[in-house]
Amino acid sequence: MINYAKDYAEKVVNGERIAGKKVILAAKRYLNDLKKAEKDDFPYFYDNERANKVIKFMEILPDPKTMQSYPLADFQRFIIANMYGWWRKDEPNKRRFRKGMLSMARKNGKSILISGIALYEFLMGNSPAYSRQIFCTANDKKQANIVFNMVKKRLNALRSRDLETKRGTKVNRDLISNLDDYSYVRSLSKETGTVDGFEPHIGILDEYAASKTTEMMELLESGQALLDNSLIMIISTAGFDLNVPMHTIEYPYATKILKGEVTDDNYFAFIAEQDNVAEVDDKSMWIKSNPILSVPELNLE
Repeated sequence: MINYAKDYAEKVVNGERIAGKKVILAAKRYLNDLKKAEKDDFPYFYDNERANKVIKFMEILPDPKTMQSYPLADFQRFIIANMYGWWRKDEPNKRRFRKGMLSMARKNGKSILISGIALYEFLMGNSPAYSRQIFCTANDKKQANIVFNMVKKRLNALRSRDLETKRGTKVNRDLISNLDDYSYVRSLSKETGTVDGFEPHIGILDEYAASKTTEMMELLESGQALLDNSLIMIISTAGFDLNVPMHTIEYPYATKILKGEVTDDNYFAFIAEQDNVAEVDDKSMWIKSNPILSVPELNLE
């Protein structure tokens, strides 16, 4: 059984796949942790079968623009494999990574990838087995609805093909419900107002660079205080305002983790960016901030 994360990480580290410094650091982190996992004192193990199960699920989901299914790109498999391959040795059904940050240029499939995580947790999640709350959040309602609407479109496509999925789910304008286990997906922004019984099993923060405050992050973190297997996923482009929480808090912290300056075994970071200004004019280096260019059909060369 192929280990997609290992395959991508080795290609990045040995230079077979062009990548920026921080992606290389993420690849080295994975490979180093894989070796550490063989030792008893490392509290996590990597389950390649579970990782591949989630990747396989995501590769049958339809693209919301074409309603066709496509394989994930190699970097997307690396991200999903990390999020769903690492588990705790003491409690094998508890995830290692409780927070993940994905930062790359626009049009690299961040939102569609995260919608796949939302759908997996909504349809296939089992820890907890019931009442999983999944929130697509952002600075404003319009942005929050981007991932939510992707989830809705992809689920509707599944419902049209599979009677069991259609029977077990309900799609309303502002709420997607799992009728079998009482789980749901909804969007959330500062404009939404109070949510009763707010306990987000999965909290997705879209375009975090546009958030002027940490309000939504704090709301998700406080709502997860009593949950022991929750996840926050942050997705964003770099943005131009360097005085927002993305650049004053989250990005520097994630960078320190990748550099080994801070140890946080529960935080996954994938930061795809150019390493210097000169690379902006070098088409052969664009893949560093646009890893989707690894898909041959999209290659600009």
